[in-house]
Amino acid sequence: MSLQHSGICCIITAHINVCALVIQENTATKTLKDTLLQALDSAKYASVKGLRRKLGSKNRIPPSSLYTTLYRLVESKMLFDAGRRWYSTIPTPFKPQYASVRTIARLVEKQFPQLQFSVWSTEQLQPFAHHLMSRFTIFLHTETDAITPVAEYLQGRKYTVYSNPKQTEVEKYVVASDRRIIVRQLVTEEPVDGHYATIEKTLVDLFLEKDRLFLMDLAEFKRIFENIIFAHRINMGRLFRYAERRKVKTSIVKLCSEHKDSIII
Repeated sequence: MSLQHSGICCIITAHINVCALVIQENTATKTLKDTLLQALDSAKYASVKGLRRKLGSKNRIPPSSLYTTLYRLVESKMLFDAGRRWYSTIPTPFKPQYASVRTIARLVEKQFPQLQFSVWSTEQLQPFAHHLMSRFTIFLHTETDAITPVAEYLQGRKYTVYSNPKQTEVEKYVVASDRRIIVRQLVTEEPVDGHYATIEKTLVDLFLEKDRLFLMDLAEFKRIFENIIFAHRINMGRLFRYAERRKVKTSIVKLCSEHKDSIII
């Protein structure tokens, strides 16, 4: 056999080996992809930690392979980003409606241009509630030193405003009104879009305020929560981070755990 012929054989052999490796890699990726999709099944949300737990010890997947496959599933729009280490099968993200709080936000921003604050209203949640709300409440979170000045300014604009009312004060002093505004202290690193609360912040705040202001019972909150997160994609990573800052993460996790087939935590 000539040296030239031997060289050609070596090149062909090397090419075959490379092709075999590529095929092997693609097959492994395809298998991992199918395994993940099967694990997701009918789930709406899944954390990386939850997926690993569901796959169990029989499917030990190297972290690099897992994240690579998840990235490819997102690229192919079979999965969607739902926050840090969270994924969703819901393609449509939640689109907030700010019409009910835009006037308040503009008034406060104009009067206090350097102020840090955020607003949201129970009216924004009406489409997702089971019962029709007769009156709505606006919540404005701002810096501690600004609570009184902001409240006084809005009172001067003929709004009914309460500065950080406690639960014990609500039944005695806080009356129902279509123009009722509750001003509270903001929480650092709260998720906002400009001066508007994100849906993740709104849901966590509502969980706290439902009891403080007797807005609704737990059953009604659950309906709103479920109607939002299962019809529209939210940022689960953001939801749990903010819930932790508000010291209600355990309660929100428990609420999500009631839907273990839909939310893989």
